[in-house]
Amino acid sequence: MLDGDVMDKKQIIKFGTWLDAVGTTLSAIGNTPFPFISKDRLKRIDLIGDSLQATASSIMADAEEEFNLFKIGNMIDASGNVIEIAGANLPFTNPRSNQILLVEGNGLQTIGTGLTFIYSYEYALQTEFEEIELGTLYGIYGSLVQTIGLAMQTIAALLPEDNLQGQRLNTVGTWVQAIGAILEAIGASL
Repeated sequence: MLDGDVMDKKQIIKFGTWLDAVGTTLSAIGNTPFPFISKDRLKRIDLIGDSLQATASSIMADAEEEFNLFKIGNMIDASGNVIEIAGANLPFTNPRSNQILLVEGNGLQTIGTGLTFIYSYEYALQTEFEEIELGTLYGIYGSLVQTIGLAMQTIAALLPEDNLQGQRLNTVGTWVQAIGAILEAIGASL
């Protein structure tokens, strides 16, 4: 592989992480019950955010040439986002179908980001402690924080839609995920 190819891959992954950070932030906004924004508008903001996240994960998976946990994790993460989009937007006659898709979508995203966390952690273990770059640490913590936020959203999706505690857990989970995505994007930029 030429040095230019490596640089291109790093630039693509950096772009993907920032696109993911924007998407997760928009999704967090869309999942926050602001009294001055209509539910319909919040739902559209969330849809845009989820779509950006799916796109970002697909870009990062495609940029990775090796079949490793980073690639697999991003593929699973993108699939989870698509399933979550379907669960939130398809007009099923049985509302339980929508909830099942939301649980499955968030669950897959949790697995996907968990795999990217393991990949980042294993990468760091292969490096001498003194030589671990700051960007690598941001990547590790960012993917771990995202995984925690997604796990919170998965648990919230298991609760009835009108459950206030579940709604709060989902909102907090989306913001935790957004913070993790921003940390990961900062790490990719360092």
